[in-house]
Amino acid sequence: MASTAPQIYRFPNATMILWNSTGSSDNIALLEDGKPLAPLAGVLDEETIKSLGGSWRVRLHAASSGDLELVLSVWTREVVSYIPKDESAGIRELTEEDFEKLTPSFQRLYKKKLSEATETRTTIEHELKVVDYELSQAVLLGKEFPTELHRLTTPARERARRSSSYGYYSRNEELADLKRNLPLSLTSEEILGLINSLSSAAVPATGWAASVRTQGYGTLELEITFYAAPYGGAVRKKPALKQNGRPYADGRGSIVKELPAIVGKAVVTQGDLAEWWSAIGGNELSDSAKLEALKTLTRHLWKVSE
Repeated sequence: MASTAPQIYRFPNATMILWNSTGSSDNIALLEDGKPLAPLAGVLDEETIKSLGGSWRVRLHAASSGDLELVLSVWTREVVSYIPKDESAGIRELTEEDFEKLTPSFQRLYKKKLSEATETRTTIEHELKVVDYELSQAVLLGKEFPTELHRLTTPARERARRSSSYGYYSRNEELADLKRNLPLSLTSEEILGLINSLSSAAVPATGWAASVRTQGYGTLELEITFYAAPYGGAVRKKPALKQNGRPYADGRGSIVKELPAIVGKAVVTQGDLAEWWSAIGGNELSDSAKLEALKTLTRHLWKVSE
């Protein structure tokens, strides 16, 4: 079940509160080190804040670094006694007990005398989430990416969202989405896809001693082929064959890599990747650390020599 506690997101340039509630938050203050934290304007426009909220309500405050506290402030005044509405009526002030003994007709001659207002403060439990990059309207609207990992991951997520959303239409892409501006939590399928996309940059032209390819349908896996030595860059010409299996007389063909002998094969499943990711606390890392871990694993899978 999703938490209904207020969520506070601490960005370097803003502090955002989200309430999953329909009640008023006007009498709730956000304190930093015991002092009210100032409201913030200029980072997001009103339309973006409105579309961001959905069933949640959003409030923006200045950037913060100290201890944060949400405080509900309630002011009350107690009934001290009952006094005559008309001071010249010649009737006396009454205690609440005596007032209750009067008939309604006499009670209408009196009004409440209230004490000075007193404040009651109640601390509200909340969830604090720290984000190490700035809150940005362009990011919330999908026009920019806050990190390189978002750039690599978001397009596939958006395609999946479009294909699975009933009644999806282009207007949705213009709506703000807070997830675009938050650290990523990766699935095993996304990890596998990222390893594939990172391989072109992580694996050089020579010096690798294994090749990796994605196989399977639905649940994917990585098939790894190990070679007897690192690939040194050798190539050979592979003749093009006719339908009868014979090469063309003009010697046409293509240049392919001359790979070392295969010495073994292995398969890495999505489950294997999920266990590895959990073991290193992958989704608890910063986005930059997540990406670095994936790059390192990619190099290990291809057995790239340093």
